[in-house]
This record gives sequence, C-alpha cells and structure tokens, in this order.
Amino acid sequence: MTDWTEEYKARMRAFMEKKGKKVRTDKRYDWQEDDDVSTYGWQDHEAVRHTVPADDEYGGDGCHWVVPEGAVLYERTYSQFTDTFHDDENEVGINVKGCRCACGRYDEVILRYTGTLAEVMQEITGAPARVEVEL
Repeated sequence: MTDWTEEYKARMRAFMEKKGKKVRTDKRYDWQEDDDVSTYGWQDHEAVRHTVPADDEYGGDGCHWVVPEGAVLYERTYSQFTDTFHDDENEVGINVKGCRCACGRYDEVILRYTGTLAEVMQEITGAPARVEVEL
C-alpha cells in the first residue's frame, strides 16, 4: 500500500466516525442479506441519540463512533417507503461494517452515510465544498 492509500483510508474512517449513522438491520429470513433494513427506515434512533453530545439541546449520551482499521466500506442501496400513493424510493449510501461506539454499548455495527459525493471529497481531500472542474 502507498502512503496515499493509507492516508485515504484514515480520512475515510474519520469521515464515517463523524458523519455515519448506525443502521438498524431487519433480517427476518435466511435469504436476506445481513445488512437488510426495514422499508420504513434504516436509522437506529437510539444509537443516534447515544452519539449526540451530552450538552446538545436534545441531551445525548456524548459517546462517539469508532471505525477501526480493517472495517469494510461498501456502497448499498435501500428501498424506502415514501407513502401509500407513490412507489418506494431507492436511497444509495456508503456503509461501513465492523464499527463500534467508544464506550462499548454498540459493537460490530454498520454505519451509513447518505449525502453528496462533493461532501465526501471535501472531507477526505480538503478541497473546497463547491468544486467546478474545466474539462
């Protein structure tokens, strides 16, 4: 591995620690993937509250996520319920499995980030938030 590769991995781990939200899995059948979720939502709201700062207006527990070396990063699409009159919407996100919280309450979890590629690139490269490239 090159120094750039190791630096990229470290920055991606830091990004997911900062921006990732715990996935609440919903595996009911043997044929489902280990990271399948309910069509009604994937966020684990209890875990989100656990990682909100204690001095926040919502009064979180103040813990934080840890993405260790060796955690596996991958892209995943989930089908999410919109409403009764429309089709479900597909949501693409970056998942990383093998994470934990600092206090140990949550272990071997999947964190997920959904947002723009520009935000990810800005965080890991230090580039400006708005990038325009002449082709």
